[in-house]
Amino acid sequence: MDAAITVLATQGVRGVTHRAVDAEAGVPQGTTSNHFRTRDALFEGVVERFAQRERAAFEDLAGAADPRTRRSSSPSSRTGRSRRSGRAGS
Repeated sequence: MDAAITVLATQGVRGVTHRAVDAEAGVPQGTTSNHFRTRDALFEGVVERFAQRERAAFEDLAGAADPRTRRSSSPSSRTGRSRRSGRAGS
């Protein structure tokens, strides 16, 4: 589907054909149509893949911005000791 997105970006909607996607992906002619029988089905696949890519990018950004998911460089994170109790693993 990434090949179909590339074709869409470079050739526009009219350029998105099964043959064009096969050529961009470097697969034998007819491969795309085996997986997506119609052009509508091909576009549904493009939309789904695009949504997956965008969701993954958003989750990466959200994770990077969330202090709960970032690795801390504080001394307690390196030693495994809690700042409150001073005990390991707390």
